[in-house]
Amino acid sequence: MDGWVTDAAVFAVDRYRHDIASIITDTVERWDAAETTEKIELMVGRDLQYIRLNGTVIGALAGLAIYTVANLLLG
Repeated sequence: MDGWVTDAAVFAVDRYRHDIASIITDTVERWDAAETTEKIELMVGRDLQYIRLNGTVIGALAGLAIYTVANLLLG
C-alpha cells in the first residue's frame, strides 16, 4: 500500500508540478500578511514564544561554537 501511494504521489508531482506550484503561489499571494500572522499567532499561541526563544538560544550557541572553532583553527 505504501509503495502504491508513493508511486501515485511521484507520478502526480512529476506530471502536475507546474499546476501544483501555481495553485500554491496563487493561494499564498491572496493572503493578507497581517491577518495571516495574527491567525498563526492565535493558533500557535504560547508555543510560538517557545520556538522564538529556542531559536535564539540555539542560534547563539551555534554562533559561539563557530567562533570558538574558527579561533582554535585560525589562531
